Amino acid sequence: QFANFSAVSYENYLKNPNAEYKNTIVYGTKNCECGEVLTGQTTFDFTNYTSKMYDKSVCSLCGESSTISTYAPILTFVGYSAKINGEKVCVGYTISAESMDVYAEKTGKTLSFGISVALVADGTTQFNPLNDDLTPTTDKVVTVAVDSEYVGFDFILSGFKTEYYEKLFVMCAYVYDGSKITYVDLGGCNEFATPFTYSIISK
Repeated sequence: QFANFSAVSYENYLKNPNAEYKNTIVYGTKNCECGEVLTGQTTFDFTNYTSKMYDKSVCSLCGESSTISTYAPILTFVGYSAKINGEKVCVGYTISAESMDVYAEKTGKTLSFGISVALVADGTTQFNPLNDDLTPTTDKVVTVAVDSEYVGFDFILSGFKTEYYEKLFVMCAYVYDGSKITYVDLGGCNEFATPFTYSIISK
């Protein structure tokens, strides 16, 4: 009774969905729990540079999504290192080259990285070290570009005396996508840097 029918896989059907299919059985579809056929179209789910990224298939009927691929965070904040009664602070980060390539392919944006350091006024809770063109906002800001080919980078700030242990400063990585700057530090991934003191991280 199926002699006059032909069969095509859903994968091949998607390659040419506008072809005329007569008496054809399409097999191998992927269906959402609601019953809708998933079309194979994917969306790129990006939150920020320190979070995992995903390729997801989203159901056009109920909006339910399923993960197809998972990518590591582009930038990972390793943390600060400082000794009690010491005089140096080190901050470290790692970069996922694979995830950076995925991000560039999906968004068309090439990322650049760097470190910014600055002493800030007492009571400051948010600070912007850089202007939109990556120049320092004040002469108190020191900034260094980092080659994105590295798998990780550290920055060491030395010369802390005990009288500076309670002074606020920022020491953070920045990510620039060609138009927007994002800072990554102990405050997370934000449009501003988060000030802290030597005493806070040496405990």
